[in-house]
Amino acid sequence: MFRWFAAVFVFYATLSLFGEARAFEVGGLASPQNFIVDAETGNYYISNVKGRAFSKGNAGFVTMLNAEGKVSKLKLIEGGRGDVTLNTPRGLLVIGDSLYVADTPFVRVFDKLTGAKKGEIDLSSLKAKFLNGLATGPDGRIFVTETVGNAIFVIHPDQKNKAELFASGKGIDSPSGIAFSPKLNKFFVTMGFSVLATVDLNGAPQKFVKMPVKSLSGVDFDAEDNVYVSSFNRGIIFKVDKNLRTTIMVRGLVSPANITLDKKKQLILVPLYLKSRAMTVPY
Repeated sequence: MFRWFAAVFVFYATLSLFGEARAFEVGGLASPQNFIVDAETGNYYISNVKGRAFSKGNAGFVTMLNAEGKVSKLKLIEGGRGDVTLNTPRGLLVIGDSLYVADTPFVRVFDKLTGAKKGEIDLSSLKAKFLNGLATGPDGRIFVTETVGNAIFVIHPDQKNKAELFASGKGIDSPSGIAFSPKLNKFFVTMGFSVLATVDLNGAPQKFVKMPVKSLSGVDFDAEDNVYVSSFNRGIIFKVDKNLRTTIMVRGLVSPANITLDKKKQLILVPLYLKSRAMTVPY
């Protein structure tokens, strides 16, 4: 079944093994980097870089899908529209009614339903060069990976969004995806070319498992503590169980970037950066 809305192609495929979940694909995007779900509303958000990795063209945008995976607003937030600046939007995070967007050297804040600008947090004093993944910790702090600068920064909403260095040095090697595990009380972080690590709340990293491929990008975990990791260059999504056994969930993809999970519908949310598409895969 094919439907067109705002020049965006959306394909829905009902999966016999998962009668409640519908996998879907979205086309018409522009270098999608991150794909998340808002657990409260069920809406989905996709960041679109639309340009080179370090572009300053102010052409990035964020797409919103409704809970059924249909495009609600192709450009909920758009660089150059009104007073909005959005150059290379990557990591996304929903907190309350706000959508946080990592857009070097800022983390910008918008209303998650209207796209209205609410503020921005400047990390240029920390020498931010390539802000990437976003996650929140158990105490409400916001964490953002700095891939080029080999660091993780932390933002304190209760201290007027004060931003500072959280972790760097040995073991913090080109961090990309980040997700907090309440059971472990640690973050999962994709590091360097082939390491999936954990980082505790004091910023101490520890190798969790060495992956069989390089160019790791996104990371998330399910209710059974299985961890899912994407490899951008190899086009693979892996599952790592609590016994550190690694299996391939999906292969043959083109540039799967920062994946996350829709835990309610048991779907892997996969942005395909070089294909300008996004898709979901049951797990």
